[in-house]
Amino acid sequence: MAATLQDLVLASANIDEFLHQLAAHAAESLSTGETTVHCGATLLRDKKMATVASSGRQALELDELQYDHGDGPCLSAARTGTLVYVPDTVREARWRPYLDAIAPRGVGSILGVPLDLGDQASGALNFYATAPRAFGEETLADALGYARQAAASLLLALRIGRLAETRDHLKTAMASRTGIDLATGILMAQNRCGQQEAFEMLRAASSHRNIKIRDLAEQIVRSVGGGAAATYFKD
Repeated sequence: MAATLQDLVLASANIDEFLHQLAAHAAESLSTGETTVHCGATLLRDKKMATVASSGRQALELDELQYDHGDGPCLSAARTGTLVYVPDTVREARWRPYLDAIAPRGVGSILGVPLDLGDQASGALNFYATAPRAFGEETLADALGYARQAAASLLLALRIGRLAETRDHLKTAMASRTGIDLATGILMAQNRCGQQEAFEMLRAASSHRNIKIRDLAEQIVRSVGGGAAATYFKD
């Protein structure tokens, strides 16, 4: 299973896509011939919902209703890091407003399995079964084992995503720096002054016009070269 989940990480373009693939794979893994299981995935960062994925429309709508209510078995699992099992949605006393809202949707039991992501984030896999008491002891153990493997793969996906974000931010910063350096050079040539003096001119003009330095620099470069500053990267 670990190899399959790692393959999903490598095949996914971003965290959202990986979570959708993970939810679909998890639903298939826990479904049996007797009952259908739908799966949603919730990822929380700074205690706020950051990413939502699902195996299909049914799980998506069930998750969204839970987020609208602000609480429920799956959100509780994600926030507390403990497994939450609702064997019978009709007889469950907790989260009644949410469970009453999903009553017409044919959900008999719900399982919220936390994803241990350390200090990176928190999350849970949200399993919805059509039949009451669909998750026996063996299935609960399987779900916990699956969640451990999924958490390891999700941590890998988060780290890869963070590296990609850092790379993109560096590219943006370097591109901005290129325009500012070119504009500074243009002002040096026009005013026959040093680099620091030219940059102070650029900063003063930026403040006076209430425009960002990088945007003003881009205007100066365009006025001289007829086009935007170009930064060349090798990926």
